[in-house]
Amino acid sequence: MSKIRQQRTAEQIQQILSDLFLRELQDPRLHEVTITEVTVDRELEHADVFVNALGDEQRQTEVTAALEKATGFLRHELVTRMRLRWVPG
Repeated sequence: MSKIRQQRTAEQIQQILSDLFLRELQDPRLHEVTITEVTVDRELEHADVFVNALGDEQRQTEVTAALEKATGFLRHELVTRMRLRWVPG
């Protein structure tokens, strides 16, 4: 795949996830969490999403637990909102 397509896909994933964090997620542990970067591999099969949550170590463990709990919802929403044959997981 081309680098341009990788970059566009990563930007689209970041935009969709940011919108979901702002408007759809009701978990208070995920408030004030920002998505700093999304990287997608060459085959557009895997994506790494980097988040930033201000606070101490306790806050980081809470955010990690909340993200693990919301993983299914976030993947489902990515599948429904993206126009790709395969959505990176």
